[in-house]
Amino acid sequence: VADAHELADVLSVLENGRVLQCGPREDVFQRPASLAVARWTGARNLVEMDRTGSNGQARLVAGGLSLTTDAPLPPGPRVVAVLRPERLRLLAPADAPYADETATPVTVRRVKPQGAHWLVEVSAGESGPLLQVDAAACWCERHRPAPGAELRLAIPRAAVHVLPAA
Repeated sequence: VADAHELADVLSVLENGRVLQCGPREDVFQRPASLAVARWTGARNLVEMDRTGSNGQARLVAGGLSLTTDAPLPPGPRVVAVLRPERLRLLAPADAPYADETATPVTVRRVKPQGAHWLVEVSAGESGPLLQVDAAACWCERHRPAPGAELRLAIPRAAVHVLPAA
């Protein structure tokens, strides 16, 4: 997956001899056509969420996680939000989210250094989904997230890709 992202301009995702999606690299990675494509491209945060709201102001909710998105939503009361770990951002207590981000309180569950970035697993509330964040090593070394720490997670609206629930 890393090689495809680094080297390819156009990608085709095949499964059992069938083309699942073909297109520019960023389209395939950021806007997968299906859950299978999302999994093949390394999307690790596939969150089944309830759709709420009216008057065009739909929100997506799963436990303590509540999101807004600029993406068109498929019909139905449940959807799957695809949240790529590299597009999520941890916020220190003094940090503010950008105008296009939704910030939600999270609890650090696990931290694993992986070179230039650290894998930080967080959950939003007791019943919220477990999310993986690829956080920059320099941010982690400065703020030292540890299991049990309370932080906020910034999720850009444009980084929320929504697929129909299975």
